[in-house]
Amino acid sequence: MKMRWLAPILAFALVLFTLGSVEAQSSSKVYRFKRLDSDVSVQPNGDLQIVETQEYQYVQGSFTFGFRDIPTARLDRITNIGVSDDTRKYQPTDSTGIPFSFTTFTTDNGDLEIRWFYPATRNTSKTFNVAYTVVGGLRYYPDGDQLYWKPVFPTHYVTLESSRVTVHLPGTIAPSQLKVEAYTKGSPNGSVSKQIVNGNTVQFAANNIPDGDDVEVRVQFPHGIVSGTKPSWQAQADLVDQVK
Repeated sequence: MKMRWLAPILAFALVLFTLGSVEAQSSSKVYRFKRLDSDVSVQPNGDLQIVETQEYQYVQGSFTFGFRDIPTARLDRITNIGVSDDTRKYQPTDSTGIPFSFTTFTTDNGDLEIRWFYPATRNTSKTFNVAYTVVGGLRYYPDGDQLYWKPVFPTHYVTLESSRVTVHLPGTIAPSQLKVEAYTKGSPNGSVSKQIVNGNTVQFAANNIPDGDDVEVRVQFPHGIVSGTKPSWQAQADLVDQVK
């Protein structure tokens, strides 16, 4: 049986990033995925406030929507969803296809999908911000509470040129009290740079990530810095991870 800290990570760990992109690339649609950055702020109550920035360069064809699928097996719920681009905030709606709007729904496999729409766009660059709050997404242990986060989802269709992740922690923490790691497909990945900036900030970076590869980051910090208790999914998740 492996130690908790060394156990490989499953695809359903709090990762939240399984699938998300603009329309899939095809012979008639060509684009570059320039940047996928994530800002993760751990709140004193244990919630996670997340802002994801996706930047695309449209090379060929017309594009009208983007989407983001979030697995929900290892979190309690998602709230405060918002989408914007460089010019405006998108409005929530129950309809689809309305420019400058977004909608949410549950997929057949239980993921939450956020889908946003914009006027037909070609031969330019476009940046989107997807924001939301995760409730019940941390793991709690006596020897240190843990954040799992997958800033790079495996299905991004083209090479992702750049990804930067910044994790913000509350309270007063000495850098020596933090443990950080990065994984690709469940295994430690030394090509992902890791930096403990200070006791409240950790940064990760990776470049030129092929389609099919993901990146997951993990940050452990002292128990008691944030409030909250073990979420309902944690016991089963620990059992699964310990036998991997």
